[in-house]
Amino acid sequence: AAAAQQAAEAAEEATVATGEAAVAVTVAEEAGAVIEDADAINWNGSWRSIWRGGQALLILEQSGSTITGTYQPGDATLSGSIEGVVAKGTWEQPGSTGEFEFALAPDGQSFVGRSGNGEYWNGERLDEERAAAAGFGSDTPRAALISLLSAANAAADGDSFAELSIRRYLAFPDGEEDLRNRNARVTQFLRLLNLSTFRALSAPDAGEAGLASFDVGPAGTEWTFPIAFIEAGADNWQLVVPPL
Repeated sequence: AAAAQQAAEAAEEATVATGEAAVAVTVAEEAGAVIEDADAINWNGSWRSIWRGGQALLILEQSGSTITGTYQPGDATLSGSIEGVVAKGTWEQPGSTGEFEFALAPDGQSFVGRSGNGEYWNGERLDEERAAAAGFGSDTPRAALISLLSAANAAADGDSFAELSIRRYLAFPDGEEDLRNRNARVTQFLRLLNLSTFRALSAPDAGEAGLASFDVGPAGTEWTFPIAFIEAGADNWQLVVPPL
């Protein structure tokens, strides 16, 4: 129920932001202010992107008239070109691909756009300092667990950025490509953690051969399940999401 309410509120915010961004872009294009000032067009950074029924942490990099990026959840990449205030190109994630077209607002803090199927795909810029400070790092299994729990708690309190940052601490080494199944697995995994009682500081502070584990379960029972950790890169541990 709480998640449904948060989704409804996010959808309402997205609708308002879409209208404001669309008007701003139209005014800017008619005036020619943004298009004539090439230095004002800056797509670099982190964005909270929103579409019908979903959202993702979108990280974009601009180099001249070229734009590239990634977004999570989805393990997706995108690339394209920039013409005036408009960026357009293609996106690709395991099992699917499509097109995108974004138009940057005059203040550079939001964009209004659409995917290849005509559905809206809008975004708002995230504060880089906040993005860098999110979580407690993931240089150990313990740190990754604490960061995940902190992000999940903040997301439950309505923090949309925290909701997006959860995925950076999760791994799918089995190669699951279906995004719907991935989302279902994450939901169930977080429920299992929420039902459990444990001290996060008891989680392992190191691993062996890039692997670690930590048993958790409900208090007052003998039932437990293992949390598996995997070292995804240097100083970057993630929790393995169990099969559905």
